[in-house]
Amino acid sequence: MMLNPVSRLPEKAQTLVARRIGELPCYQCDIAASNSVETVVEMLKKNLELPGVLLRQDGKFVGALSRLKIFEWLGRPYGVELFYKKPISNLYANLNVPDHIYPSDTYINIAVQRALNRPSEITYEPIIISFGKDDLRLLDINVLLLAQSAQLANANRIIEKQIEIGRVISSSLELPKVLALILEQMDSVIPYSRAAILLYRSGKMEFAASRGYPQDVDMEEARIMVNNNKVFNDIVVSKKASRVKDAALHQDWQHIPNTPPTRSWLGLPLVQDKDVLGMLSISRLTVSPFTSEEMDISAIFAGQASVALSNASLYEKVQSFNRELEDRVKERTRELQQAYAKLKLLDKNKSDFIKISSHEIKTPITVISGYMQMLALDNALEERHRELINNTNTGIERLKEIVNTMLDVARLDTKEMELEFKEVELEALITEIVAEFSQSMSERKIAFSIEEIKGLPTCKGDADALRKAFQHLIINAIKYTPDSGRITISGRLTGKDRGGKVIRPSMQITVTDSGIGIDPKDHELIFDKFYQTGKIMLHSSGKTKFKGGGTGLGLAVARGIVEAHGGQIWVESSGQDETTCPGSSFHVILPASSKLTARI
Repeated sequence: MMLNPVSRLPEKAQTLVARRIGELPCYQCDIAASNSVETVVEMLKKNLELPGVLLRQDGKFVGALSRLKIFEWLGRPYGVELFYKKPISNLYANLNVPDHIYPSDTYINIAVQRALNRPSEITYEPIIISFGKDDLRLLDINVLLLAQSAQLANANRIIEKQIEIGRVISSSLELPKVLALILEQMDSVIPYSRAAILLYRSGKMEFAASRGYPQDVDMEEARIMVNNNKVFNDIVVSKKASRVKDAALHQDWQHIPNTPPTRSWLGLPLVQDKDVLGMLSISRLTVSPFTSEEMDISAIFAGQASVALSNASLYEKVQSFNRELEDRVKERTRELQQAYAKLKLLDKNKSDFIKISSHEIKTPITVISGYMQMLALDNALEERHRELINNTNTGIERLKEIVNTMLDVARLDTKEMELEFKEVELEALITEIVAEFSQSMSERKIAFSIEEIKGLPTCKGDADALRKAFQHLIINAIKYTPDSGRITISGRLTGKDRGGKVIRPSMQITVTDSGIGIDPKDHELIFDKFYQTGKIMLHSSGKTKFKGGGTGLGLAVARGIVEAHGGQIWVESSGQDETTCPGSSFHVILPASSKLTARI
């Protein structure tokens, strides 16, 4: 007698993407072992989906026969004559097939491994699943293999989603965009009605991103007090996922106003460095509880959301710091601009003061000079009076030089110095200047030499202005060279500037001394107006005396004049030392007036 010759699906059999064999389509096809093979064959012909039959004797399980084995043995010589009209138990006994029964909670990958490890003659036979006492069902081995393939395909799909989301997370740090993408991608892996990512702030869960909620619901205003919600509080405290099979039966469940009620729900904490950043909330509007597998998959997305939250938080902090830094830089820039404007105004006022003062001082100097000249014409003057007049005239000339230097600085600052460019022979110009100071250098026993200047070409320039520039350089060398020292002026043709860059043919004049030298930190400062090295009060008076005093304008004037001629000026010195006297070399480059490429 046939007991239940029908196929039956397990209650959980929704899809081939499952983890355990009990979730796969299987068949309950129990028949009495006394039934004839003919009867069983007719049943198998009517139910083509059945992989075989389960045999029972007096209600007890005897064994299983597959469709393949039954038709194989009937197709053998004399198979029909031997078995067709006889009880199927005879065929089963003749085959002597071992039965393999697996519990319904066996993982699919383990069941596949065990099934494929069976003897070769039964490798692809159906397997028997036990759902409990006397509840046995047959599972087609092909369905099992397809389920494993679906598992792998689904795993690959999830990995691809992870990689895709990971790529987006790494390419963007905009939190709303990243979180919205995570929820969108989840929909293709885990079926849900609506989902949200909530941030945990000050004891409240606030919605940061949502999907599937009614458009007229303001999710930004929706907040959940964690202390008043046992489900959410348990997730925050335990840092573990939680699921609700049917929220309608849950006493502590709180529905969001103006939204369809949630039935099945899954919540996963978003944890980073042991801190709960928020929660991933997944809802279904029908009673369809989330499986353990779906929880595992959701946990992957929760982990990615945690990384996104953490990275976005750090990014926001960096952005906030950068904005604050930019504001501070802007404020400091404004302050510096204001200070620069003040300094510029002060510098202009100083230049104007120098110009006005110089003009004003010139008048009394002229008057005093005139009276001194008149006194000098008196033949009745005694010798000591004439000496006083001569000394006074010397002081007046020195004062005129200082005033003229101050005027030169003012003119250079205001671009008012008028230059008359003509052909200038530097050899003659420098020789004349040296002659002016020959007596002073002789008195101080300073050796002076001019080298390699003879034969240099002329340059286009203002002779008077260039005279002043080289006068200041030579005076500077005399002042800072001790008695019995040496000063050398040399020249050469060049086609490169100070930095080695190729320029038009030029002449380089170098004034070298064996003086006290200049500290490298002062190499640029010495060309600024009024800058003087050392303690000013310790300087002696006189423009050619050792460490003689001055206005601190000479080198500034020299630089202004050289640059006005399109040239360069700089100093080289290893340091300042009044004992070892390392010396200094002042270099001046001036463009030549004719093409001299062949000689450079």
